[in-house]
Amino acid sequence: MSPVSHVCIHPWSSQGIEGGLSLQVGERLSLQRTEGEWGIANRVKGEANVGLVPLNHLFPVKDDWDLVATELGEVVRMWGQVYKQMYVMRDFGKLGLLERAISDMVWWRHQLGSDTLTQEETKELKKHAANKIDAVNNKLGLEKVARDEGGVRVQIGEGCVNIFNAYVKNKSADSVKLGMPGKISTEKRSSLLNHHLHLRLDEAVSGQWLDDTVLYCQLYSERKPGFVSERWCVPLIRKGPQTVFIDLGSLDQCLDLHLVVQVFRIGKIVQPETQKTQESSNRRSHSGRSLTGQVGPLHKRPVSAGVSPVAHLFHSDRHNSENLQRSDIELKLYSCDEKDFHQLHELILRNSGKSSFATVGPSNIKFQLSVFSGLIEDIRDQNPLIFKELSETRRLGFPPVVMPGDIRNDLFLTLERGQFEKGKPSISARNIEVKIGVFDKSGSEIVNSIIPASGGGPVFPAIYYHNNSPSWGETVRAEVAIDQFQAEGCHLRLEYRHCSVKEKQEKKLIGFSWIELMQPDGTAIMDNLHELPVYKCDAPERLNPGLYLKTTPDQPDTFHRSPKESVTISTLLCSTKLTQNVDLMSLLNWRATPDRIPDILGCIMKTGGEEIVKFLQDVLDVLFSMFSTEDGNSTPHSGLVFHVLVHILAILQEPKYENFQPVIDAYIQDHFAAALVYKGLLSCVKHCADMVPSTERQDPIRKC
Repeated sequence: MSPVSHVCIHPWSSQGIEGGLSLQVGERLSLQRTEGEWGIANRVKGEANVGLVPLNHLFPVKDDWDLVATELGEVVRMWGQVYKQMYVMRDFGKLGLLERAISDMVWWRHQLGSDTLTQEETKELKKHAANKIDAVNNKLGLEKVARDEGGVRVQIGEGCVNIFNAYVKNKSADSVKLGMPGKISTEKRSSLLNHHLHLRLDEAVSGQWLDDTVLYCQLYSERKPGFVSERWCVPLIRKGPQTVFIDLGSLDQCLDLHLVVQVFRIGKIVQPETQKTQESSNRRSHSGRSLTGQVGPLHKRPVSAGVSPVAHLFHSDRHNSENLQRSDIELKLYSCDEKDFHQLHELILRNSGKSSFATVGPSNIKFQLSVFSGLIEDIRDQNPLIFKELSETRRLGFPPVVMPGDIRNDLFLTLERGQFEKGKPSISARNIEVKIGVFDKSGSEIVNSIIPASGGGPVFPAIYYHNNSPSWGETVRAEVAIDQFQAEGCHLRLEYRHCSVKEKQEKKLIGFSWIELMQPDGTAIMDNLHELPVYKCDAPERLNPGLYLKTTPDQPDTFHRSPKESVTISTLLCSTKLTQNVDLMSLLNWRATPDRIPDILGCIMKTGGEEIVKFLQDVLDVLFSMFSTEDGNSTPHSGLVFHVLVHILAILQEPKYENFQPVIDAYIQDHFAAALVYKGLLSCVKHCADMVPSTERQDPIRKC
């Protein structure tokens, strides 16, 4: 007979039997021939001796054992040695654990070798066995095992980098594999995930739509307090319009969120009492054209607002893309004095008594909401039908983690409030309309650079009737190419016009304000409130940047600056290429001032981690360029650069930046290009190792 592979399923001692071969559980044998209940076999591994063995202690197995089945046999033999130690120490708790675990391993190995399982069952059994091995090893105080996604043990021959990556990849799941309570591990993982809110408009439950209704949705944080997302302009002409508010952050950042809905109408400044409302079939297009036959100048006017908490959606334990949990909310709309409309959502939350149920337009609106967790790229791939025809509404700020290769250059501008003179004595107050645009130094407007909201919508902010001190609180997004953004003279311009209630009178320009996007030191406009002066101008053709952009600080103003008028805006820059930090700007442009490299690196050591992690790829590229020449030789600054690298890696080990570890992994795998830098890095590490015996200068070694 040809040799057949068997495995020992019960220990057997050959003592007293001539020519017998002692057996251990899990041992592989090659059976040469049999006679009755006995056979002649030799060990496959270990000592190549041959002997007589009892057949009832063996079980036939297939020769092509996979890695998991092989590991099960090795683990059983190892646990057998540990079992003996526990028996001597009388640790009966661990003895019982080992007995059950060894029994499971033997049975699972038998199943894997029997060819009776489907491929799916085999895959699940391997994962379950790997988790069991890791859990028991942890309770016994044994070393951890590096595994791939399928639960297969990473072999030593695959290299230390692959083994390290396997350890890091499985770190987040250790709490489950090592037998920790599932509730704690789930909450921990949820707190670190990036969350996204899917919103779908179902219907206006009661009331009627106005002639030309514009509906905005935005997320508000009560803790901040303030809006945390840009606006979504709901396209009412589409059935079941929907959006996804992306990159809302970790669970802790989502536990105080509210959905704010604002309703505006497009039409005359003062709506005639006799004008009848239209039903939803006559809704207007959000592009600004009237579907109701209105003629003359049309303006955006405030109507009502509503607020609903959404924090409860994020408490669910199962809000992933495969088990999508939906929730319906019905939001009531309120109205108030027009001058308080910008804070109506806050008045509703505080129950201030200054708001009342809306009597004009819809009174209740119904939404369907659901939560996604994880990387937005993965969620798009897993839910192509949902993301096919919706607009993504961005967070006001960066997502929790900025991956290498992510390019973003958004400037969010919030029109806060203004202070204007009433003008002619016969005018009680003005109806101010604001136009926002981005212009270059020649006066050419950068087309389509102002995005009023996700999904489009009217470009102009709302007009407040007879109000010389309007408060808007409306946020728009400026999208400008990086080269144009950095160009000399690129600026934001706000133009102010008075709109008469008389249809035949055109809008009249009364003044303008401006602010440059780049500062003289090369950094971008700061995130802050900016109080802009209002310059008088009544002729649009005079709005030439050559007349108002100052080339020198002492250049006199061409336009008359109104002493009592001003407009306040706030800006928030979300850019992966433009920084507001002078030290970081100096580092990124280090080739322009090579003599300042030591000072630049010293300043970077004092720079906060928030700025560094935003530009991590660019910072690392610059540091490696400083560290060595193209042929791999060191530079005069290699030692100092090494300390900065260690400082940055130490920052990423802090708990608040633990989510950025995948950024380093992605950088090493896909973007790292300094192939010869390893020579200098090894030299620096060796230098630190040589300092270990010394009792002095231990700080650099501890950081390493």
